[in-house]
Amino acid sequence: MYLITRSYHFSAAHMLVGHDKCGRMHGHNYRLDVTVGTGKLDPAKKRYWVMDFGDLDKIVKKIIKPFDHRFIETEAGELAQDSKWVLAQPDSREDVYYVSIPESTAEALAEWFAWKIDSSMIKKGTQLQVKEVTVWETVNGRATWTPQTG
Repeated sequence: MYLITRSYHFSAAHMLVGHDKCGRMHGHNYRLDVTVGTGKLDPAKKRYWVMDFGDLDKIVKKIIKPFDHRFIETEAGELAQDSKWVLAQPDSREDVYYVSIPESTAEALAEWFAWKIDSSMIKKGTQLQVKEVTVWETVNGRATWTPQTG
């Protein structure tokens, strides 16, 4: 298996409804590590590589751009929990980005990013697969998604 990994960064706010500490709105300088791979390299292609890092950048940066400097709203309805934050519908606010996941844990975000990146690569006609996505909330705390096998 040949793998390449690239790291990306964005800043966003979130909260986890019902959690003592994380239930308060707070933010992170997130780091997103994306690993894609293939079982074999094709020497007949122009380059003997998994993928051009620049091509991976085009896919991933487009997906993470809407998160940067926004609040992550999920199916948990974080902003609806406190009426002082609800000024308009979340999808009509420029400072809120809605993601269809149960809540904005690093685990849920890692799985969502993996799905979105994989879908984008399929649309571009690549045979590569997302092998691992890691979302870092802090330098000490991260969650990793990998595809299930077996």
